[in-house]
Amino acid sequence: MVKSYLSYSSSDWFHLLHYKLMMQLPVKVIDNYLPKEEFKTLQNIFYGSYMDWHCLDCINEKNDGYFQFYHMLYDKNMPMSEAWRDILPLVKRIPNLLSLLRIKANLLTRTPQHDFHGYHLDISTAQGLDNHKTAIYYMNTTNGYTQFEDGTKVEGIENRIVIFDGEKKHSSVSQTDEPYRVVINLNWLESTS
Repeated sequence: MVKSYLSYSSSDWFHLLHYKLMMQLPVKVIDNYLPKEEFKTLQNIFYGSYMDWHCLDCINEKNDGYFQFYHMLYDKNMPMSEAWRDILPLVKRIPNLLSLLRIKANLLTRTPQHDFHGYHLDISTAQGLDNHKTAIYYMNTTNGYTQFEDGTKVEGIENRIVIFDGEKKHSSVSQTDEPYRVVINLNWLESTS
């Protein structure tokens, strides 16, 4: 059944307008985000043998048919990993940082074809917060990418970061070339003053 415009409540109108505005917000792509030496140090840490990766039997939601490895760096208002200190160069560059919400590294393995993992929000509990921001920092170059609901596609290039509104749905798309793809997802509240 299709709703007529007259049957929308003021709450429905608000959510519809908010969704349309979120879809129009641009994504900001910054290449060579860290100085080369800092980037190489960080890359060596995440590719080193001491980094502990945990297997998760889904990517976005239970029983989605995919898996990934992850390393939680920051969550629930506190560092969750010894590697927390190593990512401080990334954290210090977050524009207008008010409060961190979560930082998590994800490792995807190569697939025979590009697998689209489904649109999602990183932190659903932050919905409705106008100053919630998300970033994806790419640790290596692959032919995998990030796709947004509006059709925007950001290629996975090492030392690139994409910053966007935390309510902008996005999806990872797996790579077919490199054995693994590592990204660091950052979620924070931005200072509005």
